[in-house]
Amino acid sequence: MKNRVFSFLPRFSILLLFLGMVIGEAYAQSQTITGVVKDQTGEPLIGVNVMEKGTTNGSITDVDGKYSLTVNGSKAIVTFSYIGYLSQDITVGNQKMIDVTMKEDTEELEEVVVIGYGTAKKKDLTGAISTVKAENMEKETPRSVQDLLRASASGLSIGISTDAAGTANLQVRGKNTLTAGSSPLLVLDGVIYDGDLSDINPMDIQSVDVLKDASSVAVYGAKAANGVVAITTKKGKTGKPVVSFNANVGFAQPSRIPAALDGPGFIQFRKDYQEGKLTPEEMAKVPGKFTDPRQLSGLGVDPLTWYNYDQSTPVTTLPSEQEMLTTWLGRLDFKTVEIENYLNGVETNWDDIVFQTALQQDYTASISGGVSKFPLSFFMLANI
Repeated sequence: MKNRVFSFLPRFSILLLFLGMVIGEAYAQSQTITGVVKDQTGEPLIGVNVMEKGTTNGSITDVDGKYSLTVNGSKAIVTFSYIGYLSQDITVGNQKMIDVTMKEDTEELEEVVVIGYGTAKKKDLTGAISTVKAENMEKETPRSVQDLLRASASGLSIGISTDAAGTANLQVRGKNTLTAGSSPLLVLDGVIYDGDLSDINPMDIQSVDVLKDASSVAVYGAKAANGVVAITTKKGKTGKPVVSFNANVGFAQPSRIPAALDGPGFIQFRKDYQEGKLTPEEMAKVPGKFTDPRQLSGLGVDPLTWYNYDQSTPVTTLPSEQEMLTTWLGRLDFKTVEIENYLNGVETNWDDIVFQTALQQDYTASISGGVSKFPLSFFMLANI
């Protein structure tokens, strides 16, 4: 018995040692880091995104620029990102505290923006302007300019198009009048554009700038009281001609089709409608007037009396079933073609005919270039 006890103790000790190593390794994998994020002037930055690269684990800095993040081990890489500043990737290693100084994204600040009376760099602007770049347009392959701007420019509201042309209303910072129009002024290559956005090929556009504050009124006057949408089209560049070809193929189908009445449902609708036009006293005089004559026995109504409800000269002989059905459908205000289709058993499901899966194809070819000796450039685009 003693030999068994002593032989068990070494095994138990090894098991405890193994568990201790596993637990120690698990604790060693997670590591908490803290720090402060500032700009180049030493001011703390609020709302900087602090993310562990390759994961969804992250945090943001508080009002003092401080953050705290638990990462998975010393090999983890932490990404610091903020609008208008360059992103930074830092390997944690054995560091417990990581302070970061964010550098301004000078390339973004040097970007040229159309401001109505010319162009200016973003860093020199004081007005509220949103810009949509051409690269984003080509990636999204929009079918119209409205589709391009939707959810791409802050402060710009775009309605849903209800016609085949894809026309939709635009509003900058909401509706600001009760009776007058709220659409912004459209400016195409520096010229006021009186046409519709649906007439402009989105693949011809280089950039779109949305002017949202009073500075636009100072340039275009009262017409710009609702803001300005300035569109700049593509132009050729000096050098060898550049030929581009773009092809898009896809399928389109309705996401939700409203429920429509079938044949029996439509007849019941017309029956209820006609009965609703009569008072209870009037209905009591003509019971079952709008009921299918083949179902009169269940109501206890005499078919001949039913047929004579709207006869100027009452008949004494019951007509044929087809004439009875024609009289009934006429009371339901059916048209002649509808009566003929009912008698012939023809019922059309228009949803299946109208709403089908559509094949969409869009092909665009362009050529652009310019001559260095002369102030000449060209850009031509063909859309099929």
